Formats: sequence, C-alpha cells, structure tokens
Amino acid sequence: MVKGTKLTDKKGNTYKVTNVKKKEVTFVAQKKNAKGTLTIPATITAGKQKYKVTAIAAKACKGNRKITKVTIGKNVKSIGKQAFYGCKKLKKITIKSTSLKNKNIGKQAFSKIAKNAKIIMTSI
Repeated sequence: MVKGTKLTDKKGNTYKVTNVKKKEVTFVAQKKNAKGTLTIPATITAGKQKYKVTAIAAKACKGNRKITKVTIGKNVKSIGKQAFYGCKKLKKITIKSTSLKNKNIGKQAFSKIAKNAKIIMTSI
C-alpha cells in the first residue's frame, strides 16, 4: 500500500491512505446516496491490514441533505473545513475521540446543519 491509495469499506465509504508506516487513513467521502446514520469508524480493514481513521477530509460530506446522525470514531484527530457544511438534516453528532481538539476542526466544518443540532462528546 502506498500513500494516497484510496480504499473503500464494506459500507461503500471512501478513505485515503495518509501514513503507510502508522497505518493511518483519512475519511474522504461517504457512499453515494448516503442517508440516515453515518458512522466514521475508529478503524477499517483493507485486505489483511487494519488502518486507523485519523481524519475527516475537507468537504467529505458537504451538502448531504439526507444524513441525520454522525458518529465520529475514537482515533479521529482532525476534521477538514466544510466537512459537514450544508448537511441541513444533521441533528446529532457523536464524537468519541479524545484527541480531537478545537484547533483541529476546520472552518465551517459544522456550518448550516440543523438549527437544533446536538454535539455529544462521549470522551469527556
């Protein structure tokens, strides 16, 4: 596996290898026509290798008006700008990561989502 290789999990979500030695990937896109609950896992398996999901790419889910809940896995350290921008029905975001800091959340990552959306940090 080389840096930049794209992987698809069994749910149809796409990831990109960002660190071969540490076996890390970034979530880059949800499956086509994703709706309801989106889970960005702590790890994915490709072939016989297990990779940590450590980031969510910029604009990964931008404009998806059908997802209502997102769960972000415990290994995510950063969220790109506008990752969930315009996800108007997104009402609940559960963040399981302990290493995700405010400074590592890109501009407008959660802008223009549902007005009464709740963000739950399970690691606190």
